[in-house]
Amino acid sequence: MGRNQPLEPDAHQMPDDAPLQTARSLPTVGRIATEFGCLVLLMILVPLIVLLDVKVLSGRVSETSLTELAQAGSILTTAILFFIGTRRFPEAVGYLMSVATLCAWMFIRENDAYFDAIRHGFWVVPNTILLGIGALFAYRHRDTLKNPFRQHAATREAVFMMVGFVIIVIFSRVFGSGELWRPIMGETYNPAFKAAVQESLELLGYALMVFGAVLSFRAGFGQVRRAKGN
Repeated sequence: MGRNQPLEPDAHQMPDDAPLQTARSLPTVGRIATEFGCLVLLMILVPLIVLLDVKVLSGRVSETSLTELAQAGSILTTAILFFIGTRRFPEAVGYLMSVATLCAWMFIRENDAYFDAIRHGFWVVPNTILLGIGALFAYRHRDTLKNPFRQHAATREAVFMMVGFVIIVIFSRVFGSGELWRPIMGETYNPAFKAAVQESLELLGYALMVFGAVLSFRAGFGQVRRAKGN
């Protein structure tokens, strides 16, 4: 009995305003155009900075060059944005502080040349202390790690950061490796060329990270959307 009755739609699974909610979450055409324009500008700015180093300033991409300064400035800005986010979104403090700590670690690592003035490899000391403090903080706020991370990772803004991070830690190391360029260039191999390729890729990664961090900061690191959905 009742087998021939049509199934009634589940009101919980198919809300009447579902299409409206989907449309409301879409970015405007103006925002898409603005973000695309910013990406084009970044793609032009990165090689321009490297060109300034090579042709106008030091003549090469070194650890104290404009390229390195731009890298350090980008990751420091990213760390600051996430740190400010911990004050605005206490429900995500564990995750946001963990990212801020990671970015601060990367900032110190990028400035290792200045720490070498104290002692070679001295950058390990402040970074070890920083990681210890960050790990302790994350453990004490472990209840605000997983869900805020998932909320942020689900946003389109976070994709820029993830792509930038992968370029920095993986692609720049692989594509900028001497093991790749030696067989390509043969007897004309120049370590300065390899360094310029690697550092320019790193700068691109850092530029994408800070771009994603700015967008994430404006969008509330994904936490605003969760609050509106509750």
